[in-house]
Amino acid sequence: METRSRTSPRLRAWPSERGHLPNGDGIDDGPTAGSVLVVDDDAGIRELLRTILAGAGYAVHTAMDGGEALRLFREHHPDVILLDLHMPGVDGWGFARAYQKEPGPHAPVVIITAAQDAQRSAAEIGAVGHLAKPFDLGELLAVVERFAGRRRS
Repeated sequence: METRSRTSPRLRAWPSERGHLPNGDGIDDGPTAGSVLVVDDDAGIRELLRTILAGAGYAVHTAMDGGEALRLFREHHPDVILLDLHMPGVDGWGFARAYQKEPGPHAPVVIITAAQDAQRSAAEIGAVGHLAKPFDLGELLAVVERFAGRRRS
């Protein structure tokens, strides 16, 4: 995953650097650009995505597996879901099967994976797209903005 300092030109325009900081749990209490559910068993990736997305103005909820993700989906109805496929417990495929049985509306799902066959896996579970790990920060933000904006409109 590409990392950049918070002082890089690309990140200077983030809402959080204009005085709108997320609270300690990574959920922004003020106006947001939308909400994102991040599902990944890697705590480092969850926290990195939480920091990046909350800094960009999104309300962010994180889950370590598909079971927890289903619970958070029911509570928060996110605008977009970033989903890892390979997780212990309820994996990404199990989450996708259960998620499609949930009453709608459904948020678009974007898989985040290091697997070589990411495009095929995305199609198998009905995801709208995929991000290959490691992914570019700009690409991550563009994908989330694209799909979070589509859901809210």
